[in-house]
Amino acid sequence: MSNKTIHILILIIISSLSFSQKENEEYFLRKQAEIYYQQKNYDSALEIYLNIFNQNPSSYEYLRKIKTILSQKKDYSLLINCYKNFIENTSNQKLLFEAETDLIELQIWNEDNNWIEDLYKLEKKYEKHKNNIYKLEFILLRISKNQKINQVYDFILHIRKKYNDPAFFSRKLISIFKDQDNYKQSINESIIFITESDKTKKISTITKNLIVDGIFESLNKLLIDKEVSNYLPITNKQLNANLFFNLNQKPLIQSNDIEYVIKIYERLIQGNIKKDDSLLNLSDIYINIFTDLDSAYNILEKLDNTTNINTFQNVVTKKCDILISKGYIDSALNLINEANIHIEKFTFNKNKYSLNIKNLEISLYKGEYSIFNAQLDSLISQVEVNSNVYNELLELKMISLFFAKDIDEFKKYSKILYKIKMNKSFESILDLVDLINDENILISELAHFQYALIELKKGNTLNTQKLINQMKMKTIYSEISLVINAEIEDRINKNYKNAIKFYEEIIENYPDSIYKENILKRLNELYKLVIEDYDL
Repeated sequence: MSNKTIHILILIIISSLSFSQKENEEYFLRKQAEIYYQQKNYDSALEIYLNIFNQNPSSYEYLRKIKTILSQKKDYSLLINCYKNFIENTSNQKLLFEAETDLIELQIWNEDNNWIEDLYKLEKKYEKHKNNIYKLEFILLRISKNQKINQVYDFILHIRKKYNDPAFFSRKLISIFKDQDNYKQSINESIIFITESDKTKKISTITKNLIVDGIFESLNKLLIDKEVSNYLPITNKQLNANLFFNLNQKPLIQSNDIEYVIKIYERLIQGNIKKDDSLLNLSDIYINIFTDLDSAYNILEKLDNTTNINTFQNVVTKKCDILISKGYIDSALNLINEANIHIEKFTFNKNKYSLNIKNLEISLYKGEYSIFNAQLDSLISQVEVNSNVYNELLELKMISLFFAKDIDEFKKYSKILYKIKMNKSFESILDLVDLINDENILISELAHFQYALIELKKGNTLNTQKLINQMKMKTIYSEISLVINAEIEDRINKNYKNAIKFYEEIIENYPDSIYKENILKRLNELYKLVIEDYDL
């Protein structure tokens, strides 16, 4: 073996020993840092990690450990410098991109407004690699979590235009804007998603329907103020589901966004996107907000040829309500008779009793006691016992029995209901006052309750409570009357102690109440509010 060869071998051995020594030293330092960290001696752990990282600034492992500690300490300036050092030294393209996006988030944390400019620079850097552009969604999601999405919206529009992808990030923005209660932007992004995404990739029917349902939900929230939507949640839900005590309460505060909502529905209709539902919702706006029954009826006529049985019955029911409200009760009856012939064409009928119930309603308004009872008995024998409709029909049967011995009083009450339906509240109140003085206490209580509902619909909650409290005996209206009293004290008067008393009375006197679950939930909330008041 030559001297030269021996020299080379010695150098290799020395180098190997040197490397091994260095590796062992790093190992022991790392272990020491881990012990410090477990002991919550973060400063000592950080000192070691920084020393190791400075010797090897391309180590992502130590960068992450440093980030954990400095994030806890909120020392973002030092952390940013470490990230910049890593970015300058790493050759790993995947880790480089991740670090660059991390850096932007750190700048946001550090309130460094240069992050927007750096975001554009990052996009420019990777513009030849389109796949990386879409990886920018990760940083955009982080930005949204930092409540900065509005500041970067122009950047999203820039990406859409530059790469000819009008739906870029739209799916994410739908939920982001919705969480911010920015319903208009959420709706706009929803429309972009379902119209533009379909051009590049097929969207499933389920996904599209979910997005459109979200649009409908957001449109409804634009129409109804938050406070108004919680006006009397338990009462409204129950009475609006009732066959003949429907409050049909309009929003107390009419939105400034009505015209926008109408335009969106018209756009969906033009695009044939859930056209039937859009037309139905549009008709509701003209009925409930504008009280423009003629325009609503014209909209509903566009659905005459629908092939969906549920939509068809919904249309007929709404048309009947409009005709009845305008005083054309016989026209409403003719419409139902024609619809029943048409319904025979449909093989599946989910809401098969809806028109029968509307027919029953017309018989009631016309004061036809015998016909009304015959129709009522027929429906009771057909409807499933466990359905909500069944319970309401039994309630109606009980009401009809109130008048069994006095058909003339039934006719009086029928006319009152018809006047209420036609929004002739003043005339109906005068007639109800007469019925309140009826010798039949059951009829008197019924009149009391109806009068109270008229006042409630008008927003006269004081009169509503006064009338309810005048009711002298337990009837089928006693429970819902207590609920109304409780909710007025709760939601309107903000007298939580009184509300608690009423809610507790309902639970005590009606242990099997259908309102029990909602009441118990609300009671828990009220108990906390009352305790907080005491604390103050």
